[in-house]
Amino acid sequence: MATNPMHQFNVYRIGPQIKIDQIDISFTNASLFMIISCISILTIFYLGTSKKNIIPLVLLAFHTIGIIGLAVPELRSEFLDLTPMNLLLTAVLLTWGLGVYNVRLLLAIGLAFTFGYLIEVAGVASGILFGEYQYGKPLGWKLFDVPVIIGVNWFILSFSSLGLIGRFISNSFIKIIVASLLMVMLDVLIEPVAIQLDFWNWKEIDVPLQNYIMWFFSAFMINGVVSTLLKEIDFKTSAFVFGAQVYFFTVLNLIL
Repeated sequence: MATNPMHQFNVYRIGPQIKIDQIDISFTNASLFMIISCISILTIFYLGTSKKNIIPLVLLAFHTIGIIGLAVPELRSEFLDLTPMNLLLTAVLLTWGLGVYNVRLLLAIGLAFTFGYLIEVAGVASGILFGEYQYGKPLGWKLFDVPVIIGVNWFILSFSSLGLIGRFISNSFIKIIVASLLMVMLDVLIEPVAIQLDFWNWKEIDVPLQNYIMWFFSAFMINGVVSTLLKEIDFKTSAFVFGAQVYFFTVLNLIL
């Protein structure tokens, strides 16, 4: 009898079930594969392979696999569950590629994460800032009805947009404005995919204009803080990370 090739994608528990309240944090085969992948990547790093070569390859591989998984209806739910891990991996690669690790960097990351998360909390709770919307399940664990991972997303987009634009614009104020506009343009790509995959949903049929306006002002404030703390962000790493987001959401807009 032929074996169903889809069985290899089944997620099953390894060991006892572990639950905190209603959240299941049991160790699964997916967890094992992720650990193996992380160990493999860290091993490559330790062996001295140039990170400038590794970063684009890993980003391309993970985002391409993600596109394929989300495009296949039978695999979509499993790959949606991996969305937070993909964002974390991207954040790790971005941080590693910056090449400078100090208190100012940690502070900039922390503030970008915190402000991004808190503005989303205020937005969801009030329904005024961005419009009325709510988050779905794919982005993972929520605190105050907002996935905690959303703060990581703001960090990724802020750093990568500033690093990308910083190569071409030296004036800090103009750089912050252009980077913020770049983030809004990316959100235009993200919205249709996010809605279709239940990352979040709007009360209105169309995405309200105020969402994009608020995105700009939120990005402007976060970018202003980050730009004050970090005078320079690695261009190549930023270009790879931002380019991966554009590639990912452009393709999904075309095929979903």
